[in-house]
Amino acid sequence: MAMGRPKIMPPENAVEIIEKTASHGCSEKTIARALGVSFDTWMRFREDHPELKEAYDQARAVEHDALVGVLFEKAMKGDATAAMFLLKCRHNYRDGGVTIEDNRRVQMAVVLPTSLNADQYKQLIEGVTDDE
Repeated sequence: MAMGRPKIMPPENAVEIIEKTASHGCSEKTIARALGVSFDTWMRFREDHPELKEAYDQARAVEHDALVGVLFEKAMKGDATAAMFLLKCRHNYRDGGVTIEDNRRVQMAVVLPTSLNADQYKQLIEGVTDDE
């Protein structure tokens, strides 16, 4: 009986490695290297180990909040570029100070045909029309 490779498991300190690297802005490729695995293995770890995905997501949130905080402080001290960037990203401002509506929501309409009896349905499936 042929045996495959043994499944690679995350190191015991994986959560700590992920928290440290992701909260400091490291890419996922860097996180994989820090864990001593390939990028594909890191992706499998994230899928198979919810605690690792959670650690990654929380660490990225820490990084995000730190960056926004720094940018906010710069804006409040008069840095017009930082202020404009925050207005554009967080409040939908566009050049000229105009706010645009958030139109990223997907809208779709589903049109259902009226109910058909068995003969009408058969004609529809077979491509037969009353004109023939």
